[in-house]
Amino acid sequence: MGFALYIENQLHDREYTGAVHSRNMTAVLEKAEAGSQLSYVHPHGDTMFNVPQMHRIKQELGQLRDAHPELDPSIEALEILINKAILDRGYLWISGD
Repeated sequence: MGFALYIENQLHDREYTGAVHSRNMTAVLEKAEAGSQLSYVHPHGDTMFNVPQMHRIKQELGQLRDAHPELDPSIEALEILINKAILDRGYLWISGD
């Protein structure tokens, strides 16, 4: 399973975030709890999160960090991306395989 991550501004100008962030997201999604916002990322489709959803994801990342401290570097990198997307009033766009 592989993902491509993009952040978009409110005009939907899309920026690819790179392979490292894709691997970070894959590691985090493997630990996402059923029913969480992250659990709805489709492995073979596209998923887009808006600002309110990204705020919930940030809370989920904090819980994952507590439960899985080995994910801290991946979570920290994803939080930076999400914060940028939130500041741009944009979106986190995830493309599955």
